[in-house]
Amino acid sequence: MARTVDSDRLRTAPADALAALPLVAYGEELPILRRYWRSEFGHRPTNPVALVAPNLRAVPALTVVRERLSDAAAGWGEL
Repeated sequence: MARTVDSDRLRTAPADALAALPLVAYGEELPILRRYWRSEFGHRPTNPVALVAPNLRAVPALTVVRERLSDAAAGWGEL
C-alpha cells in the first residue's frame, strides 16, 4: 500500500497523499488516529477504514495481514 503513495505529494500535501489509503484502527471512533490526524493535519482522517482491531496489540498484525491479502488479490480484483 505505501508503495502507491506519491512521494512528491506526500511532501507538499501529506493528508491528501494519504487520503486513499485504508486504515487499520483501534476502536470504531478512531481515537488514536483521530488525535494524530488533528495534531498533524488539522482535521480528522477521511480515509476508508479497512479493519478495526480488538486491541492495540492486534494493530501491527492486522496491518501485515491486510497488506498480504492486498498483494494476493493483485490482478484478481478485491477479495
